[in-house]
Amino acid sequence: MYCKNCGVLNDEDALYCKKCGFDLDGDNLDKDSNDNKGKAKSKTKKKTKTKVKKKIKKKKVKSSQDKKGMSFGQKLFMILLVFIIMVLLGILVAVGYYYWDSQSIIVPDVVNMSYEEAELSLAQADLKIEKHAQITNDITLDNIIVKQNKKAGSKVAKNATIKVYVGNYQGYLLDDFVGMKIDKVKKILDKDNINYRITYQASDKEEGIVLGQTPSKDTEISYDYVVSLVVSEKIDSAINSDDKMDIDEDSNDEEVLETGE
Repeated sequence: MYCKNCGVLNDEDALYCKKCGFDLDGDNLDKDSNDNKGKAKSKTKKKTKTKVKKKIKKKKVKSSQDKKGMSFGQKLFMILLVFIIMVLLGILVAVGYYYWDSQSIIVPDVVNMSYEEAELSLAQADLKIEKHAQITNDITLDNIIVKQNKKAGSKVAKNATIKVYVGNYQGYLLDDFVGMKIDKVKKILDKDNINYRITYQASDKEEGIVLGQTPSKDTEISYDYVVSLVVSEKIDSAINSDDKMDIDEDSNDEEVLETGE
């Protein structure tokens, strides 16, 4: 064997180097310890391999159990659990509805009531009122409830707000029709549903011109009022100027009436 210290070749059974005296027996011990360590490592590797194999086998067994599914007892438990949850939900819904129904209030019918009557009726039912104006040309609907947002007979919570729409009558404001052609005035009044009466009067102005109106312009009238209009009528050209002077004044007052639809 060679000495690790000086490299001299010694006998195999030598304990010390013949040249430098290095302890050759200690080197042998290191070799033995290294050999033992190698063997131990190989054993641990084998053990870990066997353990891994065992774990893999266990996993395979579990997966086969999963494929089989739940047992009858597990299925029965799940069915009972779902049934109990559904029963509890049904009870909660029933209790909630009963509570809401006991606390809710039936909405009274206030349509066609005056605003004051509707306000009192809703206050007696523990409900609030919210007023909204709705323009109408029917004077009979002035200050009358024409609509409510919650249908009569429906249920709402206590102190809920009911919107009511109150008729707000606005009269018709007459324009100045004097000097306009009667055909144009008719179209305006017919469109606005205003009744009118026409009186024709002989005049030296163009035929069909409005000479006067009653009431006068900017007067507010109701929609059932009849407006009177005086319209020019052409004088017969065959009558000379002298004959015109002799025309009886009463003849000028002769009326031809027309009423708007």
